[in-house]
Amino acid sequence: MRKIVLTACSAICLLFMVSIPFVAEAQDCVDYDKARYPITIDGKSYEWNPIWNFTNLKQIKRTGLNVGTYFKGLLEYLPASYNAQGNEAKKYPVIIFFHGYASRGTGSAAELCKLFKDKGSDLATHLSIPGRVERSTSAFTQPSGETTQEFIVISPQFDQYARTEQGNTVNDKFPSGNEVEENGTSPM
Repeated sequence: MRKIVLTACSAICLLFMVSIPFVAEAQDCVDYDKARYPITIDGKSYEWNPIWNFTNLKQIKRTGLNVGTYFKGLLEYLPASYNAQGNEAKKYPVIIFFHGYASRGTGSAAELCKLFKDKGSDLATHLSIPGRVERSTSAFTQPSGETTQEFIVISPQFDQYARTEQGNTVNDKFPSGNEVEENGTSPM
């Protein structure tokens, strides 16, 4: 059985991915929000930036989810070694990226593209975690002593933005009886 280093919250997301039927879609994200541009924020006008376009996604779009009230779809990045033969015992730390208000969506393949950018301070530079994965996965592979840590990245999309409800949705679904290791991880 594959070992994944998890926090309680990431265990929930992975549990949902495994136990709930979904559709995996690998589509491009090109000009997905261009119609809103140009926009003006704090007196400065911004045009659509082609750097926000991604083809041949490294992340998989998981659509058709209906977890709790708000969680409808996600982007999933698995390191290349994740499915390698003979690598079943390797542990993988998980990064979960929670988006801002402007990235809300229905979890459809088209709406998941909103996770690549958000309104606000990253508007011009586009530094969201899903965008960083698409630009270079090397940031999600780090040496750690004699081993190399390769991170799984999960970016769920919510259709509403109510932090309290989102947190409760995730926490209420955490199965009882799961062991959490001393370092805050849960064996899976």
